Amino acid sequence: MILDRLAKVYSSLREDAKTEPRADALAAISSPWQNAWTGLGSSGTDRVTAHVPGYLSVLTTNELEVLVLGDGLARRIVSKVVQEAFKNGILIAYSGDDERSSDMVGDVQAMCDDLGVESKARMAAELGRAYGMGGLILGVDGVGLSAETPVADDSIRELSHLTVIDRRDLSVERWCTPQKTAYFSEHEFYLPSGDKQIYGMDLAKIHSSYIVGFGGVQTAIRDRKRYFAGFDAPVLQMVWDVLRRFDAANQSIDSMLQDGSQGVMMIRDLWKVVTQAGGVSKLETRLELSALYRAAHKLLILDAGGADGSPPEDFKWVQRSFGGLADLTQDKQALVAAVADMPITQLFGRSPAGENSTGEHDALNWQSSVASWFRTSAQPQITRIVQIVARVLGAADPERFSATIPSLQQMSAQQQAELEERIAKTDDIRIQQGFPEVTILRHRYGQGEYRADAPMLGEEELEALDRGGPILKS
Repeated sequence: MILDRLAKVYSSLREDAKTEPRADALAAISSPWQNAWTGLGSSGTDRVTAHVPGYLSVLTTNELEVLVLGDGLARRIVSKVVQEAFKNGILIAYSGDDERSSDMVGDVQAMCDDLGVESKARMAAELGRAYGMGGLILGVDGVGLSAETPVADDSIRELSHLTVIDRRDLSVERWCTPQKTAYFSEHEFYLPSGDKQIYGMDLAKIHSSYIVGFGGVQTAIRDRKRYFAGFDAPVLQMVWDVLRRFDAANQSIDSMLQDGSQGVMMIRDLWKVVTQAGGVSKLETRLELSALYRAAHKLLILDAGGADGSPPEDFKWVQRSFGGLADLTQDKQALVAAVADMPITQLFGRSPAGENSTGEHDALNWQSSVASWFRTSAQPQITRIVQIVARVLGAADPERFSATIPSLQQMSAQQQAELEERIAKTDDIRIQQGFPEVTILRHRYGQGEYRADAPMLGEEELEALDRGGPILKS
């Protein structure tokens, strides 16, 4: 009998193999390992293959506001990487050979401080991560400039202020061929939202060249148009489902703690008392007296049992078991940290765990992630503002100015001294090979702070090398 059934199943599978494969979601995720007898890999009986991707639920700006302003963990996911990148401030670097421009580094830094470039860029970057777009409107002045016409950086004669905005303030008006800008380079115009007045500036339309934009999760243009009103996906879009389940788990644990112990009174012949006439009233009176004596005299009066050998009443506390909750919480925290792409030590403020664990590996990975984020998502935008400031101040080569951040890894005085000693020996070798000493000194100490990265040759020195001559010594 069993062999006959197997033969029929096998023949039916062969017939199914001749038909066209299903193109729906269930067939798309069916396991390649299938077993007709156990149902493994069959979308009708296998619970694993019954799970299919649903429709993308896009967070609205109102929902994002609730998360960013009302959920501390969501806020930390949004802002922690930005705060870490900016914690030691911004440094203005100059890589050119013009002495006058080199001497202007301090003036450029001072003007950037007056404009609040660091604080406003930090806020715009956080808004970009929170809502998919944060930006700075350039308060520029120059010949023939208008908010509705493109502005070239070399035409700017004055930069008076920077205004922080975000996705809630603007909508994309028109798209164009991508330009040479860092973020949202394919946007041509923006329309101010609401009454078309943004922070006191009555503007009907803004050309994208007037806005230095910071984004969220880098998103393909097709997806940005379809789901996020033309902007990037906010970082919370990929985290919120896991974050929601994490909050639900914490609420469940809180409920368990509130009901951690339960008082139980065992009453003799309770069922007989309840079922007899007037029994419920007698039981309620009994409980009221018990509660009254406990409240008034701190005594719980119980029946000690009858002379006929009837059992006494009893009262005890039943404790709820909390075994395994700590492991469950840690697993949930690890999942949230993984989805947020942050070390659990940074997201939850926990100490490193594990045998002989120092957290050094997590710290190095975190510093690399922060540095990578700044390099790709913030440095080009801030550098553009710095170059505009240098141009306004009259620098001969403003394009040689850039914005950097100090090293995120803080060394002790001994470690710093050992590092500088090794670098000094390397610089001596460079000088013996013909590297200009003045270039090394200017690079190491000319920016107001000791720099450990390798110095670069200037244009004149490179041209001398191309001609086959010696490197210029001054």
